[in-house]
Amino acid sequence: MRTMSKLGTDVFVLIQEGRSREEILKATAQLSDDQIQQSAGRLNAKQIDEIELSITETLQLVGMKRLLTSGCYLELWAKASREAENPQRFCQMCERFGIRRATGFEYRRVWRAFGKRIMEQPRLARFMVPESLKILSRESTPAEAVSEAFTLAAQEQFVSIKVANELKERFTESEKETGPQEVEQSTSQLVECEPELPPPAPAKRSFAGSAWEFTGRVLRIVATAKDVDAIIQDLKQAIEKLERERNVNARIASFYSTGNESHG
Repeated sequence: MRTMSKLGTDVFVLIQEGRSREEILKATAQLSDDQIQQSAGRLNAKQIDEIELSITETLQLVGMKRLLTSGCYLELWAKASREAENPQRFCQMCERFGIRRATGFEYRRVWRAFGKRIMEQPRLARFMVPESLKILSRESTPAEAVSEAFTLAAQEQFVSIKVANELKERFTESEKETGPQEVEQSTSQLVECEPELPPPAPAKRSFAGSAWEFTGRVLRIVATAKDVDAIIQDLKQAIEKLERERNVNARIASFYSTGNESHG
């Protein structure tokens, strides 16, 4: 295969040759859009399919590596910083990392639930995506759904977001969920990161035909099982709104959006 020409390095050939991500990033950075476009124009249908498969696998594995690495390191930092005594330090770490605190807690939850299993059976990571692990790690997801998902992955069947949601829905129909307990624990930690505030007035709202309520400091949630995921989303949106209103601009890195990766 040709990797060099007067047009520069053909990055698509590098991809097909299975070169490292670092090599491909460096080579691409040296090329103009016109050079890349000319290389792309020489690809046939079979090569495009091969490149699609390679890029899909690379992005999926990078995403899984980032999720598990973030969860592991944030969990270690929570222990090292004595989170129970000083939760602010974990919040500050999340801000430096460029993520919301709720996201930091989510990464840690995934690591606690699945880190050991995937480290012992790394091939499983090839058949899952980060978002499917997030869904499976929720307390509202039945254990049977988690077991089925990992059985599928072991059989080399891809567990996409859609598959994870379908498994959760299927097994949820036959068992009562305990999701609110998880929401209460995680969001109470989030509340502790904020300055002391007067307790908010009890609030109720209607969602999906049933009511949920919370009472402030520390958070208390009452809901039907069907409302749990909706409540989680509402809480995340409320946290984002509070952060915008209080002008929280301390984030100095947005690792996920830039896709930075220091290891190959």
